[in-house]
Amino acid sequence: MSFKVSGKITKITDIKTLDNGAKLLDFVIDTNEKYNNIFSFNVYKSADYADQVEKFTTYNQIGDLVTVEFNVKTREWEGKYFTNLSCWRVDKINELPSGENITANDFAPDRETADLPF
Repeated sequence: MSFKVSGKITKITDIKTLDNGAKLLDFVIDTNEKYNNIFSFNVYKSADYADQVEKFTTYNQIGDLVTVEFNVKTREWEGKYFTNLSCWRVDKINELPSGENITANDFAPDRETADLPF
């Protein structure tokens, strides 16, 4: 399942090179919504595609308005669960679309269907 959210880039970390040659960076966007307004994404590419992580910083800067498409990935380690927002597409936009950001209300049942027994 993939998700999409739009916002302004507020932080981009330095690129980290892992022991296996893969590269990783994190970036944060602010959706300017009242709740659930900050999202932290990671960009991870294996050694074969590591140059794509460097391209991210070439095309995206702090302050850019973007739409991010991402997957939610969760791993279990020693009884603890860790969740990552793994982005797979970032597009620049001119303005934030209204009503397209993920908010807490997206997961609430519709008023018309809330009374259904299933």
